[in-house]
Amino acid sequence: MFITNTKISALAVSLALLASCAKDTHLPETGNEDVLSDAETSLSYNKSALAANVSMVNTPIAFDRLGNTSLLGSVKSTKLASLIGQQAVAGYTPSATGTEIEGGGNHTVSSSADVLVVPEGKTFSGQINFNAAGKLIVLGTFTGSTNLPDKATLEIGNTAVFTPSGFNVNGSATVINNYGTVLLNSGSIQGKWTNYAQVTFKSSTNLNSGMQFDNYCKVVFEGRVDINSLYKNWSHMVFQAGFQLNGQGKLQNHDGAYTEVNGGTIGIDGKIVGGTSAYSRLDISNTTINNLNANPAVTGKIDINLTNADETRFTGKTGADVTIGQDVYIAAAGCIPAKGSGGCDDSALSFTLLATVTSPEVNDALLSATDVRIVDGHAYVSYHTNDEVYGNTPGGAIRVFDVQNPSAPSLISEALFNNMEFNGVEATNTKLYAAGQNKAGALLLTAPINNGNLAVNDLSQFTKHKLPAASAKNTVSYNNQLWVVSGAVNGGFFALDPQNGYAVTQNLYNSTRAKYSANNATHQAFFAAESDKAYLRVAKLDGSDVKEYSFPTLTQQIVDGKNVLVLDDQYAYIALSDRGVAKIELATGELKAHFVPNDFRKDGKKVFRDNGYTNAVAVDACYLYLANGADGVIVLNKNTFQVVGKFNLPESTNFVAAKSGLLFVATGRNGLNIIKIN
Repeated sequence: MFITNTKISALAVSLALLASCAKDTHLPETGNEDVLSDAETSLSYNKSALAANVSMVNTPIAFDRLGNTSLLGSVKSTKLASLIGQQAVAGYTPSATGTEIEGGGNHTVSSSADVLVVPEGKTFSGQINFNAAGKLIVLGTFTGSTNLPDKATLEIGNTAVFTPSGFNVNGSATVINNYGTVLLNSGSIQGKWTNYAQVTFKSSTNLNSGMQFDNYCKVVFEGRVDINSLYKNWSHMVFQAGFQLNGQGKLQNHDGAYTEVNGGTIGIDGKIVGGTSAYSRLDISNTTINNLNANPAVTGKIDINLTNADETRFTGKTGADVTIGQDVYIAAAGCIPAKGSGGCDDSALSFTLLATVTSPEVNDALLSATDVRIVDGHAYVSYHTNDEVYGNTPGGAIRVFDVQNPSAPSLISEALFNNMEFNGVEATNTKLYAAGQNKAGALLLTAPINNGNLAVNDLSQFTKHKLPAASAKNTVSYNNQLWVVSGAVNGGFFALDPQNGYAVTQNLYNSTRAKYSANNATHQAFFAAESDKAYLRVAKLDGSDVKEYSFPTLTQQIVDGKNVLVLDDQYAYIALSDRGVAKIELATGELKAHFVPNDFRKDGKKVFRDNGYTNAVAVDACYLYLANGADGVIVLNKNTFQVVGKFNLPESTNFVAAKSGLLFVATGRNGLNIIKIN
């Protein structure tokens, strides 16, 4: 018997038992073939009945912005630095007037007050001899030669081309200001350089100690570079044959700056430093990375992206804010080209509540959503009974939503179970897996899928498999392999054989504190909240090449939460209850970032005053979404781990999932919220 308001009551079960002593599937008396039921299970494909559970809302969510910085938002606030070059060139006027020179011949600067000027439209190809620290202003074309003494000044105007046949800078206090085009063959450089336009070093170059270079536009090194001084990149810098950053050398990439290395070799004895408020970007391609003797060799907010270069050379050599391969978006500004796969613009982030979904009822208990998986335009949601409210009553549900049109999500099937509840759900193109339990212990439910929906036309196609322990948490599948997490007594992490009734083939971890598993396109991971540490097991997707990591500093005091684990291409993100959320590099086990909501302060004041625990975490290309109980949903920039903001729903949040621009937020018995990420 099927109850159209998605409720299975004890009376309904009794009537079903009276109608048939067997548990065979039967159709309701109305003959509606969209509904199947027996004594324990009710399945509906009835569109009108299911639609009654979904209320379309389509209203903005109030998003409380808490962050001062962002990956792109801060770049916007610091974009002025990368526009300085353009503005300086556009507003350039010569800093002085002086003796005009052109053609060949020799000219001499005899005192510090002397100024020589190559006029606009004129060319000078002779020799300038500095006998004192005077000034040379080039407004036209300079192809001659000169040696600048200490404290002399060279100014290259915005219409000028400076391509000397011979050129040396002989003092650390010499000033070179470029607003035009510079092409140099000189191999040894000193002085204080400020570049507002473009400088190209045509040959191997030595940036001597005591030199300082500020780049506000573009600098290209065509030959290999030895850096022995402070080089500040506010804009765009290109190394075509690599560099050696010596012990006194420092390559500082300011907020939003872009540096690329397109060949040769790299060695670092000094330090590369990224941004302070926003990320800069370093792209390395077709380059051999030699010894990185500095430790750390790279610090600050900088994202390193490598192509045909050995990423592992940076292992253990980077600071906490450094990211690898995140394809951080750098906005086009001034001389900087737009780079990255997309912008993480914290200032533009907003949310729209598309729909709310009422919770199903089983055994007169209003169920709570426990897990969401989004696969190929369909969302699969599992439900259980809240024992604190209803006692040990194992009622559960599985729902399938069509979200191919994100603006109009629809509930397309629902299965209710009065003797099994679910903690986790997973789906492939052909199979649904739901992990849960009843009073007899842990169970795995399987069912066929076709075109994204349940393909059950006989309730016997819902197949239950007994598992070790009292409760099954969730599963990870790959090809014909399946792994399951189960908790409480006899709990652990197990490999199952789908070809042999899902029998346990390997016991990979034994503990009552086994929590969660997850996978990406290449790896699987398993998490346990041990009494004295957090434990993470990482393997390739087929279960091979196992690595185990332990984190005593992440030990939880509260261990009865869900502890959701999610992966992106490079990192694991773990919900740690009272310990917030941690970001761990899959390849190395390095703890890259850690955030505890209860420790967060803004202007010295505690922000998340409801003291919620981080129950679940979701990740997309830019952000982490924390289900933090009464504190609501907290949003972090996943690269910077800075707080972007938070929003609240009518009840506390216990689960969150994100994919394809949608956010599913479960608020206990209050229901499920489907949210568009703008």
